[in-house]
Amino acid sequence: MDKTETTVKAYNACAADFTAKFMDLALYKDSLNHFINLVPAGAKILDAGCGPGNIARLLLEKQKGFRVSGFDLSPEMVKLAINNVPGASFQIGDIRNLSSWEPGYDAIIAAFSIVHLSNDETLQFIRNVSCLLKAEGLFYLSCIQGDHAGYATTSFSRKEIYFNRFSRNFILTALTGHNFNIVNTFSQAYPEPDGTTSTELFFYARKMPL
Repeated sequence: MDKTETTVKAYNACAADFTAKFMDLALYKDSLNHFINLVPAGAKILDAGCGPGNIARLLLEKQKGFRVSGFDLSPEMVKLAINNVPGASFQIGDIRNLSSWEPGYDAIIAAFSIVHLSNDETLQFIRNVSCLLKAEGLFYLSCIQGDHAGYATTSFSRKEIYFNRFSRNFILTALTGHNFNIVNTFSQAYPEPDGTTSTELFFYARKMPL
């Protein structure tokens, strides 16, 4: 079983527990609200790796006329998203293959989606996001800081999930190398179940006109 299949099975099994922990976005509202304030009213937004629809719900609560669609590779997460956020559209999809999505988005959000990708897959994803965004379109990207990958259980999953960690420089280089201008970056601590903390990285980028 490869890393993606293992990870999807784990998320299918823990979808309810993940939703209970993260649906209110307590740890991430500040970072998301800062990004949302940059996005113009009426924007067409894609949530790549939408989970149970927590970010889509926050977007629609802003009442800025956003047109929100999202996708996730976990069927159970997509079911929850459809139920939780009837005002958005969701489908099963793989961030490693964005060929079914038409260009023309004003903003794309990838909240901890790349943590389940290899370095090469992440570079391809960022390249594809650049193709899908309009000129001046906005990109929200978050990940875990580090320099290694492997499998781990979490506070919301007893089954192992594949996690990759990235250096700040790796992401910055990938973004600037694919026609993005960096708007802002910051980091925050995430409390792990064993009492340690991980560092989470957040990037706001804007696609430059060609």
